[in-house]
Formats: sequence, structure tokens, C-alpha cells
Amino acid sequence: LRKGWSAFGKENRSKIERVVEGWLLSAGVSFESQAVVDFYVVDIKVGSKVIECHGDYWHANPSRYPDPSTWGKAQRANVHRDKSKATLFANRGYEMLVLWERDIHKNPKECQARISSFLGVQVHP
Repeated sequence: LRKGWSAFGKENRSKIERVVEGWLLSAGVSFESQAVVDFYVVDIKVGSKVIECHGDYWHANPSRYPDPSTWGKAQRANVHRDKSKATLFANRGYEMLVLWERDIHKNPKECQARISSFLGVQVHP
């Protein structure tokens, strides 16, 4: 974790993170944005549950970028980091939900249903 990353991240959250945060706020869910868990920064933390909002390009959404041989250096690095993050969280007792950019924009009701099931609360616009 780079010094100052967490503070920098709170002010520069992605559009998709802000959309999901809006859903959580509307549902009255308390959460922490850009929370530090060990040496990783997570998008949204609710107790021992983590919601990651992955950009399709940067995290190589498999429905859009199914062939790893076409990934760029940043995509490969991010996918590797995402796998490491998921393993560490599982080993530390955290549960993680990944929402993809395309789904957040094109299937918001499905994403809200997934969040509702994951957190055990009703999330809707």
C-alpha cells in the first residue's frame, strides 16, 4: 500500500463505485469507501464483506475480454492482483462480491439484487 493511497482514493472514486455507494446510502447501509484491508484498498467495505466494482477494461471482464492473450500489461497485472486479493480476503474471513461495470450500467436491478442477497438488506434505487 502506497503512503497516502487511501486518502487519495476516497476523493477519486470511480463513477461505478459512486453509483453503488448511492444504492447503499438509499438503503441505509453503513459502509466504508476505499477501506484498507491489510495492504489492499477495497472499493466498499461493510463489516467483513467487501464489494469490488470492477471496470470492464481495467479488470478484463471475462464476458468482454475472454482471451487473456489479448490483455494488456495493466489488465494482466490487475487480474493477478484481483486473484491475490480474493485469496487473502477468503483467508482472513472476508466475503467478496464483484460487480462489473457493464452490469452496473446495463443491469442495475440484477446488481441490486446481488447486493441485497450478499448483505441481507433490501437495496433498490
